Amino acid sequence: MLVIRLSRVGKKKQPTYRVVVQEKQRDPWGTSVEIIGNYNPRTEPSTLNLKEDRVKHWLERGAQPSPTVHNLLVDIGLVKGPKVRATCHDKAEPTPVTDSPAPAPAVETEKVTPVEEAPAPAVETEKVTPVEEAPAPETPVEAEPVQETPIPETPAEESPTLTGEEKPAAE
Repeated sequence: MLVIRLSRVGKKKQPTYRVVVQEKQRDPWGTSVEIIGNYNPRTEPSTLNLKEDRVKHWLERGAQPSPTVHNLLVDIGLVKGPKVRATCHDKAEPTPVTDSPAPAPAVETEKVTPVEEAPAPAVETEKVTPVEEAPAPETPVEAEPVQETPIPETPAEESPTLTGEEKPAAE
């Protein structure tokens, strides 16, 4: 899938950006399909130079603008609709500025409610019984499968050690 995004160029502490069309999985500084403009946020006011016909072309072909590019396109009037909040840490879809997703929270609360009800009674019954006795049997049962996995690795390590000892003995 193609995406229209900003690619940073310029010196240290003097950022300028290229507006590029790339594959979504590619590194922003990697090769691009096409450079369709540039953006300089340091000028007063910020400068945005775009090949508007090429932007429209790529949007018609299904290229998705990044949240920042989407907001820039809304500012100049190429895209209609509200601006989106650009977040760099959240990988979820960007949310519109106007918060109106009422169905999504209702679904989340329904999923969370059954999960909370099931563990709560189990925890209470464990607290009623002696707490020290319940965790002790569970821990050794879990530890036994973990001990079985390192055993096959140990013979493999011993084989190279024997060959290393034989060479000095032969000399």
